[in-house]
Amino acid sequence: MGRVKAYFTRWRRGYLLLPLAFLLLIYLSSGEAELPEVEISLPQVRTLVERIPASGKIKPVKEVRISPDVSGEVVEIGCREGEWVERGTLLIKIKQDIYLSAVERAEALLQAAEAERREQEANVERMEGRFRRDSLLFCNQALSQREYEESQWDYKIALEQLRGALYNIETCRAELKESRENLFKSTIYAPISGYVTKIYVELGERVVGTSQMAGTIMLCIADMGSMEVQVNLNENDIAKVCCGDSAEIRVDALQGRLFCGIVTSIGCTPVGEEYGYSGNSSSGGITEYPVKVAIVGERSDEEGPREELKLQRGDNRPLTGMTASLLLMAGRSENALSIPLSAVTQREGRRVIFLYDSLSGVAVERPVLCGVQEGELIEITGGLSAGESVICAPYSTIRRELENMSSVLVKKE
Repeated sequence: MGRVKAYFTRWRRGYLLLPLAFLLLIYLSSGEAELPEVEISLPQVRTLVERIPASGKIKPVKEVRISPDVSGEVVEIGCREGEWVERGTLLIKIKQDIYLSAVERAEALLQAAEAERREQEANVERMEGRFRRDSLLFCNQALSQREYEESQWDYKIALEQLRGALYNIETCRAELKESRENLFKSTIYAPISGYVTKIYVELGERVVGTSQMAGTIMLCIADMGSMEVQVNLNENDIAKVCCGDSAEIRVDALQGRLFCGIVTSIGCTPVGEEYGYSGNSSSGGITEYPVKVAIVGERSDEEGPREELKLQRGDNRPLTGMTASLLLMAGRSENALSIPLSAVTQREGRRVIFLYDSLSGVAVERPVLCGVQEGELIEITGGLSAGESVICAPYSTIRRELENMSSVLVKKE
């Protein structure tokens, strides 16, 4: 009976310990599963080229918008849209009636001023002779002091009247010159050689000259031999681009053709604020800046040789307003120590990565310096050596969960 009782006691103790052991096993296994799983990789040495994508419109480098200096009615248009014109070609003629009348009136005033000058010269000669005679009589005491002084003052007045007549002649000549210039400006000639891209006026339409206000834009002439792409880059990319950087350009309308470009201008004023007006200079809350990329050559493919771009004449060329896609070569680094971009995160305003310590199984935080970025790869210029294991994925775990000396599990391939 005692033996049975002792056996029953041991069985009851074992029965109570079994659930405790089972709970301990579940706790240990669950603790092990809570460790984040990560992927690791080794840094690679390669050449990185940072490419910034952008899109914009093609425009001529040199485009002239022509407005008249004088106002009047358009009586002749000597060109058509899309036509090639040489410098000095007659473009538009404005009605000249009032300007011809102004020239004739100015010429008549000049002739009247010349006649007045001649009259004053004769008067000066007469008053000079009188003054000489009166001076002689005054010396011989045959003329009073008052009569002598009156003769002297009449001579000085005649000299001043002659000087005024000469000034009047200069005024009339200036008015005649201005009238002739206005008459000449009523005929508009091409200031450059190029294509007439747009004509805004019709025969019989009245135009306003720039001497009175902004003036009426009558037509545009563009030198299609030099084209450029105007793009807007956001504030995050503008600091990476410099004048002289190269670019690859693909025109949507010209499939299969690859053009070469060079950054020629980087705006310092945000888009929409060029003229002091604080307009909509942002896209999705990001400020954008204008950049101009000149088209300088063409290649048959990405590996082919560069050829000189000939856009002056001929068909199948980039035209104004065509949409183009660009890849700006913002930076190049040879023998760059690169890691996946997903391995880099921010901690307290610093860029850091996490290295995997295989002995302790923990993630070690390491501040780094970054360089050129190409796609999903980024150059590490400081803080990392070749051969160190970098935790590169998943990005959500690296960004939110990992801390210095956090225990991790390496995902098996």
